[in-house]
Amino acid sequence: METRGGMSGNFAARVAAPSLAEALRRARALYGADVGVLDSRTVVVNAADGLGSRRLVEVRVASAAGAAAASRQGDAARIERLAAMLGRAQGVQGAGAEYPLADVLATAGASASTIAQLADRFAGLPAAARQDAEAHLRGTLRVSGGAWDGVRGAHVFLGAAGCGRTDLALGVAARLRRAGARPLFLQLLPRHEGEIARVRVESARHGFDAAVVHGAEQLAGHVERFGRHGAVLIDTPAVFSAALAAAGDLQRFVAESAALRRHLVVPADADLEEQADLWRAARTWRCDGTAVTRLDRARKPGKLLDLASRVALPFSFVTCGAWPQAAPELARAEALAAWILDGGGRLARAATA
Repeated sequence: METRGGMSGNFAARVAAPSLAEALRRARALYGADVGVLDSRTVVVNAADGLGSRRLVEVRVASAAGAAAASRQGDAARIERLAAMLGRAQGVQGAGAEYPLADVLATAGASASTIAQLADRFAGLPAAARQDAEAHLRGTLRVSGGAWDGVRGAHVFLGAAGCGRTDLALGVAARLRRAGARPLFLQLLPRHEGEIARVRVESARHGFDAAVVHGAEQLAGHVERFGRHGAVLIDTPAVFSAALAAAGDLQRFVAESAALRRHLVVPADADLEEQADLWRAARTWRCDGTAVTRLDRARKPGKLLDLASRVALPFSFVTCGAWPQAAPELARAEALAAWILDGGGRLARAATA
């Protein structure tokens, strides 16, 4: 699977193969040993017969001149270093050998640039065994930490439509109530009576207090009085909704209040490359934590590492299914690393331990 474009002497081409090392070998066999790597990605192609499909790693390469120009704008150099680590097919034997987790993380769906960043950090350590790399990986996964009895204060859940904000906030409220706390659930700018009715039913069923909030002043009043509840969980409309766009005072209060913790809610099965608007919104709202939903639906658990690199916020809560069938858990670096390295298997035990 090769495509080529551009003019002779300054071209760009794409080459796909079952592995990154094989794609690089094919690209250099076709276009010369001096081609440069621009980027790589995992692609799914339909099988020639039947209804099946297969995963391939696709690299985009360019002439030496074209790659030199691109490397000034992207992460080509890091991908080249990863290529060297994965260069067994070419007999490459670099100093420090290879990153022990490169293959398993690539199989799990982590991008080449993210793996290269991990490899760069690990390369400076004295040990090079897989168990040392796994310990290093766990150390790179930032989490909020703590226990359920330490979940206090006011927490705002923000995210795009369909990300699971309401399920997560309701689940956290129920979990806190089950642990003996008296949480308050706030429904911010509800869209319709159906949302209000659902919150009323869930709060009655699980024994936590709930209220509807229609503006910044009302929200500020609840936040100032949250002491008797210990924890306040604030569900919001979709971050790009017209309701939030029209509530400028509310956005400013949420973004600027030191009394609030703002959680960016991201589904584990989302296409991270299509979330540029969401990353900008996270900065606008000054999010200070990332909650990950739908871990059970993620086909590429390694993308969690790409998310950590992209957003650079500690993981706070995780969910492995829809509420109330699956309850939210506090993010644990050990459990998330185990889930990634296992390719998403043993999900119920590993991701929510």
